[in-house]
Amino acid sequence: MFAAGVEEQTVPAAFVARKVAVGSYKLKLEERDGKCDLVFEGRNHKGTITLDIASPCEFLRERNAKVQLHRYWNRNARNGGVYLVILVIGGPPDKAKPHPLMKDGCATQTQAVSLSSRGVVAGAVGTGVVVCPLDGLDEVFVGSTAKPI
Repeated sequence: MFAAGVEEQTVPAAFVARKVAVGSYKLKLEERDGKCDLVFEGRNHKGTITLDIASPCEFLRERNAKVQLHRYWNRNARNGGVYLVILVIGGPPDKAKPHPLMKDGCATQTQAVSLSSRGVVAGAVGTGVVVCPLDGLDEVFVGSTAKPI
């Protein structure tokens, strides 16, 4: 869909939206003081989490512009239940790998965010890999740093 290094390419508005819906949550990414903030609002939970990844940041997305998410089952805590995990990417850009959604280069840090009716929680930071917004990572990668909720 996007050719690497093509600066003039028009990026559809759905891909640059900083506000998205995931499950029952409305999410928004903001950048402040070199960090990424995830602002969330759901039926029972509302707030802001300052993520541990550096800005600029972006949601990992599917090719149709929707935020990539995976479903997991929490068997141990709070009576179990399903939770969703998304990945926010950011960190110092890798200038060798530009992308229309991250013109300075793709992300060098990832952070999973778990969402459920029980709340929102950020997982550990992943490093050592370069990720562009449409790379379509698998369930094992996305869930490897997630916290059950």
